[in-house]
Amino acid sequence: MILDYSGKSRNTDPASSNDAYWSSDQSDAIDAKNIIRGSFYQKHLVLAISDGLKGEGVGTRTIELFKQAYGKLDNPASMDEHEVKNQLKDLFITVHSQLRAQASDEALSSTLTVVWFTEKTVIYGHVGNSRVYRFQDNLLQLLTEDHTEVWDMVMEGKITPEKAREYPSRHNLTQTIGQHGAIKPQIDLLKIESNDVFMLCTAGFTEEMPDSRIQARLLDWCDHNGSMNHEAAAGDMVDLASEHTATKDASVLLCQVQQSRSSWTPVIHRLLRETGDAQVA
Repeated sequence: MILDYSGKSRNTDPASSNDAYWSSDQSDAIDAKNIIRGSFYQKHLVLAISDGLKGEGVGTRTIELFKQAYGKLDNPASMDEHEVKNQLKDLFITVHSQLRAQASDEALSSTLTVVWFTEKTVIYGHVGNSRVYRFQDNLLQLLTEDHTEVWDMVMEGKITPEKAREYPSRHNLTQTIGQHGAIKPQIDLLKIESNDVFMLCTAGFTEEMPDSRIQARLLDWCDHNGSMNHEAAAGDMVDLASEHTATKDASVLLCQVQQSRSSWTPVIHRLLRETGDAQVA
């Protein structure tokens, strides 16, 4: 299995580093002002993204805590899907507890969204209102449920999804990493297929980009075989969101699954080796 991924962010206040992301092949959390990319032939990869809500640099701090907790796992690449689900839930609870311990007199709060690829499945976990989507057979599917008051209202049929985008309380979250009290992370699993594209993104992006527009832009970056120029697509998505507002952070991570090497994969490998941006198998 080949996993090709790219990420890009727009950070309106680079000093705050409110958005951050990380992949299990990278040594450090990546602040929103940087680009992340890689191409790997392997059975195991973890991607994580966080949107800092309260507290300076809390997005980066959340990702660092997740990275450290993940690093203490015993041979995570050998875990089966059921072990991964249990471990991922424990990782969320650990990060939540540790961020709360850091808070002292300041309030710290963030989202955390993770995808964990095994040989045949992806397990995804989520707290907050960052999201995971799957783009498959030219259709976009939202996999996560926003932990917000307005999402609950949509699920209860009180308002429509269209009205939810403009609803005054749409930013009121019901769960965050670092909040007082316990969390109940959404943890789910699904089988992966060749050419599946998974997108992790923060609310600063999805608030400006309705699902129909995201789907249309992803289609623009796919060739006739279904392969995606994911690096260009990630940059395009963030730039497009920037056209609507310059006051919010926005981050996008795209990862495409391929079961065999495409004609352009060796080219990506060569470019990555030349630029020194990532290790390539």
